[in-house]
Amino acid sequence: MKRYRAPLSPADLAELGAMFHAGGVVLVPTDTVYGVAAAPGNAAALARIVAAKGRDPSKPCQLLAASPESVAAAGIPLPPRAAALARAFWPGALTLVLDLPQGGTEGVRVPDHPVARALCEAAGGALRCTSANRSGEPPARTAAEAEAALPEADAVVDAGPAQGGVASSVAKVAPDGSLVLFREGALPRPALEAALASAGGPRSRWIWLDPARHPDLQFCEARRIAGRPRPEGQRGHAVVQFRSRVELPAGAGPVRLRVSADTVYRLRVNGAEVAAGPSPAAGDWAPLPRPAGFFADALEVPAAPVLEILATVRLGEARLCETSAGRGGFRLDGEAALPDGSALRFGTDEAAWRVRLLPAWRGPSDYDGSLAPGPWEAPAAVPDVWCEETAPIPVRETADLPPAAGGELAVPPGGEARGAAEWDRIHAGYVRLRADGPCEIEACPFETDPAAPHARESVRLVGAEDEFVSDLHSVGGVALHVRNADPARPVRVRVGLTATRFPVDPSRAGSFRCSDEGLNRVWDLCRHTLSICRQNLHLDSPKHQEMLACAGDYHVETLMTAACFGDLRLAALDARRVAGLLEAADGRLFHTTYGLVWVLWLRDLFRLTGDLGLVRDCRPALERLLRRFRGYLGAGGIVENPPDWMFVDWLVVDGHSLHHPPRALGQTAMNAWLCGALDAAADLLAALGDAAGSAALRGEAAALRAAARAALFDPASGLWLDGLGTPDPGSPPWRPANPAGLRRHGPHASILAALFGLSEGDEARAVLRRALDGTLGDIQPWFAHWALEAAARLGLFAELGMPLLRRWIPLADACPKGLAEGWTAPEPGYAFDHSHAWGGTPAWQLPVRLLGLRIEQPGMRRLSLAPDLFGLERADIDFPTPLGLLRVRLRSGRPPRIAAPAGLRVHLRTGQPPRIDTHA
Repeated sequence: MKRYRAPLSPADLAELGAMFHAGGVVLVPTDTVYGVAAAPGNAAALARIVAAKGRDPSKPCQLLAASPESVAAAGIPLPPRAAALARAFWPGALTLVLDLPQGGTEGVRVPDHPVARALCEAAGGALRCTSANRSGEPPARTAAEAEAALPEADAVVDAGPAQGGVASSVAKVAPDGSLVLFREGALPRPALEAALASAGGPRSRWIWLDPARHPDLQFCEARRIAGRPRPEGQRGHAVVQFRSRVELPAGAGPVRLRVSADTVYRLRVNGAEVAAGPSPAAGDWAPLPRPAGFFADALEVPAAPVLEILATVRLGEARLCETSAGRGGFRLDGEAALPDGSALRFGTDEAAWRVRLLPAWRGPSDYDGSLAPGPWEAPAAVPDVWCEETAPIPVRETADLPPAAGGELAVPPGGEARGAAEWDRIHAGYVRLRADGPCEIEACPFETDPAAPHARESVRLVGAEDEFVSDLHSVGGVALHVRNADPARPVRVRVGLTATRFPVDPSRAGSFRCSDEGLNRVWDLCRHTLSICRQNLHLDSPKHQEMLACAGDYHVETLMTAACFGDLRLAALDARRVAGLLEAADGRLFHTTYGLVWVLWLRDLFRLTGDLGLVRDCRPALERLLRRFRGYLGAGGIVENPPDWMFVDWLVVDGHSLHHPPRALGQTAMNAWLCGALDAAADLLAALGDAAGSAALRGEAAALRAAARAALFDPASGLWLDGLGTPDPGSPPWRPANPAGLRRHGPHASILAALFGLSEGDEARAVLRRALDGTLGDIQPWFAHWALEAAARLGLFAELGMPLLRRWIPLADACPKGLAEGWTAPEPGYAFDHSHAWGGTPAWQLPVRLLGLRIEQPGMRRLSLAPDLFGLERADIDFPTPLGLLRVRLRSGRPPRIAAPAGLRVHLRTGQPPRIDTHA
């Protein structure tokens, strides 16, 4: 047996971590007694512990975790009321018994002992642990006692006598919010109950179909990509309805609702649809973990003598951006203000609720209205594995659009017909189908071409009372193929569309108009495309609906939102959601460079909003991310060994995709983005008052720039290599092997080097000119954002930025319905979507560059402007700020006219004599 003595050195911890990963069994100190521990997923090591202790194999060993975040990273939900106990007593002597999404429970504790937590961290965040003694004998309080009791262990860590000497209390929060105490150990019942009573929050149960009646409709896959598979015997998809009736006394005020579900719900109150959700927790691509928490939506509805509540809820994910805990569930809490100042509370903990199965939904896109709804029945309470918190954003707006051209199709008796309904713009929304008789419909939403749909809905309707409503789609039109099932009479089919988006306050929205009508069309198209991507999270597009970890998309969309709509609540929530992904995955995003872009995004959000709380909350994720990237640095001081080099751009170069390039095509880009992220992180730490931490990060950035210059700059050409051609076997498919001898000077590396200060001064300007003259290759609209930022930084916007912005005009002219994803197809046969806001940077660049806008104080309370028309005759710009709209009118040869909201200080950097007015 190997012996270690606390305090443990970094080498000791690394050695013990390797021992755990290799299946070792170690005697460890805790704050209560000494324990015997092994890696959670190692069945052989756990079997050794059971055999050594003479323990009943059916008794599980508790999970010892380094932190509450480690619990979430292990995929174990921590519901709000259980989280209140964790906040009160962790680290400490409380073992919480928590429900697992796929059934069963887990006992979890965060120990109040630094050595124990360090060992958990060394093992990857958690250890499986039980007391170090033979079963039935007293627990060991010293390392010597533990070693004597269990000499079969591989190692012992001696940290002196255990201070507690009493085992932890073991407790669970019941579905009704009460305390269940399995063992009263170091923490007495009164203390636990007091903490639980102070927790407050919703007390309603989560409910679902009764498993006794519907045993095969309880569970689904926890996520569509590399998630936990659904248990054997489960269908994995169902649509159900919940209903309840609430009577309100006379004089009751508005009713506040809080609602959530797994996976999707649509809520109607008194016949009107009031919400569709929930706001998803989002996620990352395989195989990374995601946070355990979910969101509930908060909304208000008018009071009425009776509230008829109807919720349609789906089990199982159908879209990449959706989030499932792997089992069915629905919860609603309501509160109505009464005239006497009290409140009437109601929710899904009441007996009035009923549930029924809708067999018509045979799959996410397969509806058969001839299958009648099941009977209404009592729902069953299910464990809270969602741990939802209230989303700090409003519910989405919905609006039924006017009928489209071709939106009604007549079908002769027993015959069939084809047609297409088409709107003048692409919208994000729900396709609605109604028919006045029995028919079979194949409905195919498309964006621009009826012959190229991106979805297919198989629908059977039985008559006028039957209606089909699809999931969220990107819809420029709907192609129809209808078969009339009635041989005696014709059938008419009507197509409708309910559009949905994040709410917009028109009085705060920005606007842009200039003398170049082509640029006006570009700005309008970018703004419209952004509006359909802003749902209850930012989407890359309502066609793809990718996961939120595509942070590069949402960084650009945040800047666009700042210029177009001004309301950054959704962007702030998205940045927090990505922080949750980073914490759950120990600083890792699947698209490695996007983790670095998230830091730049966070700094931009802080500058725009002044929200220091956002920075403070995201700091742990920021530190995890930077710590991970320090581990990617090689002996030469640059990033050399990341898990992949993606993402650079949506292009194929010399047969290699820049989505997941080899080292020789992605290394410089990643190092440049890391320089930018270090600078941004330094700014954020300075804002938090951490001058020492900020200075240290600036030192790291300077060292990285010097190392990158030594390794990646080519003095002979005056350009930056895309990366080194050194041997790299890769790990397909996301890190391709490095082709021998590949040595390329593409535009991407040089653009980022000019933007992030790897090149400076005249060299940087020369590098950027070469990168954008077309001789080094092309870039796509998303990457053009970085080129435009570099042109502005180096004073080259008139020369390089305006010509680049005009490249969007052909996109707007070719398709005014929505913004195309790119300029050049990245691979043969690839069809761009036309609802992808990641390429919409002109919505930000045009007003910001013409204004020469610079944020001098976070929260935009102090701005400086250097207006420049760049050859245009005029421009009228309304730019949103937290204090109101900044209105600027620019005319060639005249001083700018500026109207600023009260409280906003505006300084002109040009020395021109402006006319500045203040408006409320």
